[in-house]
Amino acid sequence: MQLSKKQIRFVNEYLVDLNGAQAAIRSGFSRRSARQTASSLLTKHNIRLLIQKKQKETEERLQITRDDVIQGLLRAVQEAKEAGSPQGQINAWREIGRMMGYYDKPAASAPQDITEEQMRAMSDEELQALI
Repeated sequence: MQLSKKQIRFVNEYLVDLNGAQAAIRSGFSRRSARQTASSLLTKHNIRLLIQKKQKETEERLQITRDDVIQGLLRAVQEAKEAGSPQGQINAWREIGRMMGYYDKPAASAPQDITEEQMRAMSDEELQALI
């Protein structure tokens, strides 16, 4: 199945920061339903394949592997520990966890400063996307 221009743009935008909602917005999808749109797009087999293909191309072009990135993050954990920066350690460990697949969704897709009032205004689908 062919991807539309908007879907291809979504893939390219998603690869910028792995933030599905923001990628959907930047690709021209509705801001109001961006999370739902991103969730739907990211479950499509052909979109997942294109994301994987482009990630592999980037890896080959840069001559960097996932292991290289994780090793760098582990060094960052150690440096943050030596510098007495708990937040630096948390950030590095969070990124390692994300890369290892310990979370269902990329951490960047769920805002960390969401208020209870905003949550009450969300639809069931939007709340599910946050989980």
